[in-house]
Amino acid sequence: MILKFLKKSLAGRRRSDWNDQYRKGMWDYLNDDLEAQRYDAIIQAVQAYGRNGYILEVGCGEGILQSRMPPGSYSSYLGIDISEVAIKKAGRLCDQTTQYVRADMETYIPKSRFDVIIFNESLYYAREPVKLLVQYAHFLKQGGHMILSIYDTEENRRLLNSIGMNYSIREQQVSTNQRGSWYCQVYLKGSILPKA
Repeated sequence: MILKFLKKSLAGRRRSDWNDQYRKGMWDYLNDDLEAQRYDAIIQAVQAYGRNGYILEVGCGEGILQSRMPPGSYSSYLGIDISEVAIKKAGRLCDQTTQYVRADMETYIPKSRFDVIIFNESLYYAREPVKLLVQYAHFLKQGGHMILSIYDTEENRRLLNSIGMNYSIREQQVSTNQRGSWYCQVYLKGSILPKA
């Protein structure tokens, strides 16, 4: 009972923190042209592995990635984020094929399966990122792909090494601008299984 209360309390505080950050415009820089190269790497991966498919973006923020995708990139796009403020801003992008929902990535269970699931600078915010990756692999259709965009830090390289020790990467691109570098990695659903 106490553990359940503490988990709810922590999740509420995290949501509150994200809402405050979006209200203050702390993430506005993500819409800068400097970010275009890393968004393009993700979009290229979507077009190569899930064009016209069902896409889930985990930690979608204000919907910047989806707003940069060319028409015809997907048949259905669902973005989830813990911040109500970010989801409200993303709401301007909703249409018949695009939907945004406020949800905690660590507890969310989708109603359908996806061709592509994207973690765009969000996986490393999970309490147990590798465990969450495996959890979301179950939400992929057969032959589906997971796309990770990860900012290059020493800690995040350790995370990528941990993923790489257990799962086979299909493709990787590195994007760099004056703010730093990002890895865009693609994994096939079938490769997200422990190596024998």
